[in-house]
Amino acid sequence: MKCEVSDPVIGAFFTGDFSGGITAAAPVTDIKVWGLNIDCGYQQAMNGLGIPNFTRGRFHGITHIRNSRHSVLLLGGRAVQFEGDACEDIHISELDLLDCSIGINSQAMPEPSTYTAKHISYGKVTMRDVGMPFNIDCTTSGSETLDMRRMSTTIGEAVLYNCGRPQWLDSIDRMKGGIITGDRGSGLSIDWLRIVNDASYGLVGGLFKGTMYNVVVGKAEMIGQFYRIADFNYLDFITTASSASHPSSAEAHVICRGTAERILDTKTGGGTIGYCNLTVEIDPANISSGLVTADAGDYDSALLTLVDLSTGVRSPTRTARQIYGWGNSFDSLRGSITAKRFRRDMTDAEPRIFFTFPVPPNGRAAAVVNAACFGVASGSSAATVQTTARIAITRDGGGALTYAVATDDPAEALDGYASLALGFSVVEMDAGTAAIAISQSNSFGAELTVSASAEITLATAGGVVQITEAGIR
Repeated sequence: MKCEVSDPVIGAFFTGDFSGGITAAAPVTDIKVWGLNIDCGYQQAMNGLGIPNFTRGRFHGITHIRNSRHSVLLLGGRAVQFEGDACEDIHISELDLLDCSIGINSQAMPEPSTYTAKHISYGKVTMRDVGMPFNIDCTTSGSETLDMRRMSTTIGEAVLYNCGRPQWLDSIDRMKGGIITGDRGSGLSIDWLRIVNDASYGLVGGLFKGTMYNVVVGKAEMIGQFYRIADFNYLDFITTASSASHPSSAEAHVICRGTAERILDTKTGGGTIGYCNLTVEIDPANISSGLVTADAGDYDSALLTLVDLSTGVRSPTRTARQIYGWGNSFDSLRGSITAKRFRRDMTDAEPRIFFTFPVPPNGRAAAVVNAACFGVASGSSAATVQTTARIAITRDGGGALTYAVATDDPAEALDGYASLALGFSVVEMDAGTAAIAISQSNSFGAELTVSASAEITLATAGGVVQITEAGIR
């Protein structure tokens, strides 16, 4: 079929012999369309382009779709919708959307269902005033098993203007939407994405919002006001969205030239995090409430690499758990990560050597201390104690500090009656700071020399953060 349309088609563009619902009784194959132009006319629940049980479709030229509206009761409102039996091998060369509730939407289900939505691709996409630009769904159990062999949508480049706030919601709730949204959908890939929202457009829920799997964005450049960069809480304004925990997975390189309250969010019971790897370039002054939320800070599976747009400083890659436990700010991630040895020497009659360093809430430290003590008794008998102490320090969320010490032979006897020994303890110095104290004891009061070196590693509950000499005093 060849269709060339210059004036807009009023209403939706569907093809097929329907047996009810959205399932076509017979498959639709080998369709070619040129210059499709659809005006949905603000009709409630009307989709624009939707073809169930559709394979091998090609849409050439520019496909224009505008004025679709989602209905809370009847749903719909999708500019492009591929759902129902097998939707496969579909390509739209160029798509232009204007004033639509939902932009590009796909839905599939895991085996043994016949519902697939795979090998769907778009060359260039432009959108203006689209409430939810990209949405992927799998509204059934077993969604975690979906992979690209059953659900995959690929977009070459996309340019969005004033998008991400669902029009059908009350003004105060429109920040619950986002740019890439989902209810357990899978397999969306966007090579290059630009989002430009006016300062007056309002707050957008996030670049990622909802539960989703295997989502990849090569590079996203965004300006505007964003509540989160990635928020994997479920879409609570969609009546069919699952509120159970689903381990969302996404990878992206994000350049945010606007503002964001936080970078990463989730809530146990309303969405969890599977493998997530985000590189985010942003001015730290534009992050208002810390990098990750407390719930997101429970995850080792979320990796963040941050770049300070104001200075170009790039942080090491950290887990969300590390970031939250180590201070949850950009400043806390800066600095060298090379382990060093720190040496202290004292020659008092009662020497005590301190290694003082920060241990934040929900953090821990591991120290290996090599110490030596040399003593001379009155009868000119000499003794040397050399020992290695392994010290484990933890601090809980309430600030309580505990420690354990294991040593190798820390005492030595002289002439059967004199003795020399080294002791190790951990003391609280001030809020957030602990010290390893090394002391000696002897039974003869002679001049002593004590020296010690320590290799100290700090950690949060989720991973290791080695500290530099500047952190030791």
